[in-house]
Amino acid sequence: MKRTCVTCRQTKPLTSFRAQKRKRRSGPYLYTPRECRACGNQRRVEWGKTPKGKEADKQYSIKLKMKWIQAYGGHCVCCGEFRRQFLTVQHIHGGGTVHREQVGWGNNFLRYLQAAGWPKDKYTIYCMNCNFAERHGERCPHKTELSRDGFVF
Repeated sequence: MKRTCVTCRQTKPLTSFRAQKRKRRSGPYLYTPRECRACGNQRRVEWGKTPKGKEADKQYSIKLKMKWIQAYGGHCVCCGEFRRQFLTVQHIHGGGTVHREQVGWGNNFLRYLQAAGWPKDKYTIYCMNCNFAERHGERCPHKTELSRDGFVF
């Protein structure tokens, strides 16, 4: 079966279309493709380049990161840093680079954590300084200073 794209007016097979969920006046949902994937992707790319699109992407990223920070306690478990710009995911058992290459970086990785229910047995929240120190197999300077000075967070 074929359908005509409402944007480019080309007739293409149904596999070239995204299905949109539309409710009928009575009865179940009806799925009707509107525009082909190529036109839809191009429209989304162009919208993302506009100031409004960039701002929407930025706000989405901040909102997703704030959900992640709240889910993992709100601060670095090592030094107590709480500013979102400095916080990052720490893989407790290592292997973060390989894992992020499998599931994606940035928002894709945070969406993966959200879909998995924010698992706390494999991930925690560190600031970038603590993350970099432990990434190279060294003990974080905060832990060394805290144990020497007798302070505990």
